[in-house]
Amino acid sequence: MEKVLIPLYWVTRNYFYYPYISYELRGKKMPFLIRNGVRIHYNFHNAHEEGMETILLIHGTGFDLTSWRLIIPYFSQHYRIVAYDLRGHGLSDKGLDKINEDLVMGDVTYLLDQLAINKVHIVAHGAGSIIAILFGVLFPERVKTHSLLSIPIFSSNKTLAKINSYRSPMIEGAGSTRALAEHIISNVTLYPQDSSEVQSLYEAFSKVSPQAYFEFWEGYLVVHKEIFELFKKNTIPTLVLTGELDPLYPPYLSSLITMQIRNSRYMLVYGSSNMVFYDQPLETFNNIKRFYESQQVDIRNVDPFLKELHSEFIINIGTTEDSINIIEVQLLDQFKVCVNGEVILSGWNQRNAKALIVYLVFNRSVTRSQICDELWSNIDIVKAKSQLRVYLTHLRKTVRDHDYNLFIMDNEHIHLNAEVKCDLIDFIQELNRVENEVDYNYKAALCEALINKISPNYFRNLSDDWIQYLRSSLEDRIDKLCKEMSNYYLENDDYIKATLYLEATLKIHPDEEVIRQLIGLYRQRNLTKDVHRLKQFLDIQ
Repeated sequence: MEKVLIPLYWVTRNYFYYPYISYELRGKKMPFLIRNGVRIHYNFHNAHEEGMETILLIHGTGFDLTSWRLIIPYFSQHYRIVAYDLRGHGLSDKGLDKINEDLVMGDVTYLLDQLAINKVHIVAHGAGSIIAILFGVLFPERVKTHSLLSIPIFSSNKTLAKINSYRSPMIEGAGSTRALAEHIISNVTLYPQDSSEVQSLYEAFSKVSPQAYFEFWEGYLVVHKEIFELFKKNTIPTLVLTGELDPLYPPYLSSLITMQIRNSRYMLVYGSSNMVFYDQPLETFNNIKRFYESQQVDIRNVDPFLKELHSEFIINIGTTEDSINIIEVQLLDQFKVCVNGEVILSGWNQRNAKALIVYLVFNRSVTRSQICDELWSNIDIVKAKSQLRVYLTHLRKTVRDHDYNLFIMDNEHIHLNAEVKCDLIDFIQELNRVENEVDYNYKAALCEALINKISPNYFRNLSDDWIQYLRSSLEDRIDKLCKEMSNYYLENDDYIKATLYLEATLKIHPDEEVIRQLIGLYRQRNLTKDVHRLKQFLDIQ
């Protein structure tokens, strides 16, 4: 039963300025602050140990504080957590005034003041990152660090115009944000659309009126021109996290721009889309916690010439984004590289060119030290970096970098300036989807399509330790998945499908127990040729 303890109009009408108010909704006590008659809904997860630092969570437009529910259990073991609903979102009121920068900044300040919190780490998602940056500009003394997840400030004016023209018809004249929600939610998480996790996001979106969403979007357009210039002057230690599969704000944009932000670091979260903290909550938490614990972030003193060179590149991003380079790399059955549609045939077996391009395909923004540690850990770091310069020169010549500007580099960082298409990355993404699918009918269809792509020779022509480790990990996952599916079909007396998946495991792990199980299944169906083939296989083993 819903029970309101204090009617809101009593608070404003009778001039009760005490800022706290709560009511019970379905048996739960809901905390609010009242600012000028407007409710601000929040949750305060107080730490169980004194002296713990505080994290302020700011969600993205269209969502609410419940979007943090998967990562909060990790945070709350180590930090105090404050999460709140933006104006017009979740259980917070929109108010009569048009949403603008002053109101949004005032809400954050009021929230922290009333909770007697002087200084915070801010973790923000999407448009919430804009709020975090602006708050840090206004009150740098109150912000310890920024962790900005899928930050949307790297779009050009041209891109923003495209987004606006596409999204506006979805909410103009509409009574709800449902159509917009379907467009956005399908692109921000890897969870299946019929999962409870996705339904929770739809519930959050349903609480946002088209007017509130539009006013936030208009506010973003107003600050867009100045926000990046403000961010470039940033002095607050900042971590930028981007999802490997984020289609809204692709990783190559975030990593490129982060190189120009003082006191910043960039990390790519694998196996996630835009909502990295939703798809990969533990990995996101670990990245943020390591960032906090590092305590010091080196401010890069860039050579004046390179700094100017990079500035010109940033200015030109808006005009060149429609002609972004495309690198296609095949690894599953053969090694093949195409740059902007042109096959690059020669040069790969010299000076570690193959190893370098494959590593950069999987790690598009890295430091030189990272590459040396991963590829040549047995060589002294000074010597390895010297060799890396030679190898990079050869690689750039091989892919005609003078024509395409595929690599953006300084003394510390290397970035692959291209959209990457790779059959192995697609395969890993498919495997993630299959493993997360709970509907066995749909899972079976996905899994069958997946195992048809497995070849005994897939990416075995690559010998570097890091990718061999990746291959070994994938093989273990595939083996586990195939055995799970074969057991499912055996329980349902579908011996043909069970056999199909057991045969798939032999492509990667020639397991004697699996072979004997297959022999038994083939004998039941009187398939003597297959029995003989597998017996020979046992003799060879």
